[in-house]
Amino acid sequence: MKLSCRPINMSILLVFVWAMSQSLAQNITPSPFPPTTVTPIFDVNGAVGSPDAVTFWNAPDLNNSLMFVTGPSDAKAEMHQFPFGNNELAAVPLPGKVIGSVADSEHDRLYVRVGKEIIGLQIPGFKEVIRFGSPYLGSGEENPLDLCRLHDERILVYTSEGSDMLGFDTRDGSLVYRFSTRCSEIETFVCDGFRNEISIHNENGPHIDLYTLDGTFITEYGVGNFQNEAEGATIYSIAEEDAYPTGEGYILFSEENEAPTRIRVFRRSDKTYLGLIEVEGVGGTDGMGNTQQRSQRYPMGVLAINNGNKTTAIVPWDHIFRRTRQYSTSSVGQKSSLATPSQFELKQNHPNPFNPSTTIEFALSEHSVVSLSVYDLLGNKIATLVEGALDAGSHHVQMDAKNLSSGIYVYRLEVNGFSQVKKFTVMK
Repeated sequence: MKLSCRPINMSILLVFVWAMSQSLAQNITPSPFPPTTVTPIFDVNGAVGSPDAVTFWNAPDLNNSLMFVTGPSDAKAEMHQFPFGNNELAAVPLPGKVIGSVADSEHDRLYVRVGKEIIGLQIPGFKEVIRFGSPYLGSGEENPLDLCRLHDERILVYTSEGSDMLGFDTRDGSLVYRFSTRCSEIETFVCDGFRNEISIHNENGPHIDLYTLDGTFITEYGVGNFQNEAEGATIYSIAEEDAYPTGEGYILFSEENEAPTRIRVFRRSDKTYLGLIEVEGVGGTDGMGNTQQRSQRYPMGVLAINNGNKTTAIVPWDHIFRRTRQYSTSSVGQKSSLATPSQFELKQNHPNPFNPSTTIEFALSEHSVVSLSVYDLLGNKIATLVEGALDAGSHHVQMDAKNLSSGIYVYRLEVNGFSQVKKFTVMK
């Protein structure tokens, strides 16, 4: 089974590529970074014999947050506390062998697919609160679940059956969407409610097929990037200051292969292939999830991957960001300084007004995921100058505006819930 995990305030294991910035003048498209290797900080040993789904429930008090691992050979869900420490709790007994699972941190539920039914269990306590299904569902063996938060606040749970996708309203269990795909057997997919999209791995290629939530085919991506079938998928979401997803971030698909596991990384917005991350000591991957809930030990959350040795490997996101940054195409510079800035700060560009280039400086008080973008006065994004993980310190980036018309523009820094805006003037 292949699992995707909905990106709501979460964090966990593996890799990927940040610091890919675009040049405003040259419209540079980031090149894929070379293969990057990361190492799990530890494996979580659990009660499930053949784990193929991993999902996170983020409690208000992170000491009560949980990770669940399920597999089709067991009628239970193994349960671990987050932050981790190999501290497995008592397994949650379930009414049958589980072929898919996903947690809803907003409504404190764990959804599991058992045969032809999807069951919602309250967290904590695990009392059944809803059970629903459809004549279109079969008994299945590898049918993942994923949640999708719509803009109208509804939460849908999607599952697959053969070549079909089905989406159910979690309020009453009603079937909202059912559509056929170009796949012969869907085993790996991930939902993106913010963008109204579902990315489905198509083993005929292999590549990714992109659909709207109601089943309209959009395009395919990842053609030529995969060597094997994908066995897990997740999204890392970049949030605004109110912690609601912006629609930016990264889509990750893990391949089914021997160690090291390969993870393919795509930009969430335009599906550009960014590169490959290999996870040492992990092979036979079947299911992947992530949490972006922050803790002192894991400041950006973690990526979790089910290992073929019947364990779940944990990789902190900040380890991934630091590891991939050395392969960035970003032109961000860092000033030498003995003192670390005490706060986040966006500074006025200089010179200003300017033609054709200017320098923008900003300060980071800690290692952070950074977004620095330019907008016109109508709010249209003109360029992304910085998008990635950077170390604490004072940074600067040069912008070339030779392709811009004279006028006033806005540039905005977003980092760890902090946002600051300033203006500059292009004068030709």
